[in-house]
Amino acid sequence: MKALVIATKELAHTAILNSRLPAVMLPLLGKPFIQHVVEYLINQGVVDIEIVLCKYPEKIEALFGDGTRWGVNISYHLVKTVEESYRPLRFMNFADRGLLLINADKLPGVTLDQKGQDRDGLGAIFYCLSDCVDFEVRGGNIWSGWAWLSPYYLKTLGEYSEQSLVESLNDVERMQVQVVTVSVYLSIGTAEELLDSHRKIMDHSFSGLQLSATEVEPQLWLSKNVELHPDIEIIPPVFIGENSRLHRKCTIGPCAIIGSDCVVDESSAVANSIVMAGTYVGVGLELNDSLVDRNLLIKIPAGVETVVNDNFLLGSLASGVGHGLYPGLLSRCAAVFALLVGLPFLIALSFYYCLLKKRRLMKCVNIVRLPASEDPATWRDVTVIELWPAEGRSSREPFQFAGLSLGLKGFFTYFLPNLINVALGKLSLVGVKPRKKEELIQMEPDWRAVILRSQAGIISDAVLRFGLSPCDDDLYVAEVEYTSLASMQHNGKLLFRYISSLFAGGSDCLR
Repeated sequence: MKALVIATKELAHTAILNSRLPAVMLPLLGKPFIQHVVEYLINQGVVDIEIVLCKYPEKIEALFGDGTRWGVNISYHLVKTVEESYRPLRFMNFADRGLLLINADKLPGVTLDQKGQDRDGLGAIFYCLSDCVDFEVRGGNIWSGWAWLSPYYLKTLGEYSEQSLVESLNDVERMQVQVVTVSVYLSIGTAEELLDSHRKIMDHSFSGLQLSATEVEPQLWLSKNVELHPDIEIIPPVFIGENSRLHRKCTIGPCAIIGSDCVVDESSAVANSIVMAGTYVGVGLELNDSLVDRNLLIKIPAGVETVVNDNFLLGSLASGVGHGLYPGLLSRCAAVFALLVGLPFLIALSFYYCLLKKRRLMKCVNIVRLPASEDPATWRDVTVIELWPAEGRSSREPFQFAGLSLGLKGFFTYFLPNLINVALGKLSLVGVKPRKKEELIQMEPDWRAVILRSQAGIISDAVLRFGLSPCDDDLYVAEVEYTSLASMQHNGKLLFRYISSLFAGGSDCLR
């Protein structure tokens, strides 16, 4: 069975959000909505899928590829405007069995009767909704956007447009149309419908989807690596995405959806709202009847969009604020300036270690450049310079810069020499611990996934919080938190804490 999936429609009344991503990529319990649609089709025996794209086609193509991951064939059509979405019907190659026409902004709870679709004399099957306010009504039928179309129907249709398809419901006898009524469905036509779709899944009104989260308690869905403070209140139904953290005195629910890599700060409240991935919710903020994407606040059901310019109220986390072009250039310029100022100290220390301590001047070490994909075959090594390396260390040992310490001694023997790597663009000022390829391969998959989304730096949150030799549990907690909070502001805070440690002689004062 072949399906043509229309993935061109936009979320109503949300121009700013539509400029950020395709509507069909909006998340539904941790997965893009269109992924639920495609998996729903595959589970019912569809093996050949063609997707019609318009805006941001690369995002959807990156998600599905050629369909190998799902064991099906997926190909794509690109149209210039939404009005041209149905034109690929003109060029479709399909057998006498016809094809499924799927609008990816709706997911009706139907069983696709493929045997029934092979019957002679049947022109089309339209799946219509029994309760919907946003779809056009023709002859008392409300089309869901899903249909099975025979070759006869397509030849008789004439114009390939949504209007022609809907109008054919007025002439069911001539067009040989059968109408199947659907009472349960999911929709992302509006922000209100997206919230309602989450509610239907969490209260089990809609089933049959492959969900990545676990229902740990009735209507409480948690993904992996979620951190919940003991002093929070959860009122189901609630969904919390992976790598998200909820601070103390938060009130979450009812009907609260927290996306992946989010932070909800202390004393905040989220109810009847969707917080999309990578969003920071500030201290004491109350969200009700809202859809939030980083600094964009959309009120439900009015659909009014507001961009919040105060990052302490709403802002972006792990979406790249701390890893972008301008923060990198700023770090490199600062490192060059500091190296010029500290050059006399570097020369003096080089004479001390090389002449008196008999150490080599430098050693080159290969580490994995971060961020990186999860496929080790795509990892790129970057060569960093280690000044005055200690003798006797095996090349297979975990990587650690020589002279790692805090206080003024650490500044001259560790921080200042490694500014060379920052100036060369090989490391950042602040980040997770640099690691060799062998170290990353041996790590737990969940931990490795966190590291690969972050950046490697010479100052780490783990050392500042737990000292020079943190245990694996402390290191994991610190690196997950840093990756979730990565931003220029957070990096600045950690840099300030490190500078404070220079005058405190260690890290105890920072705990």
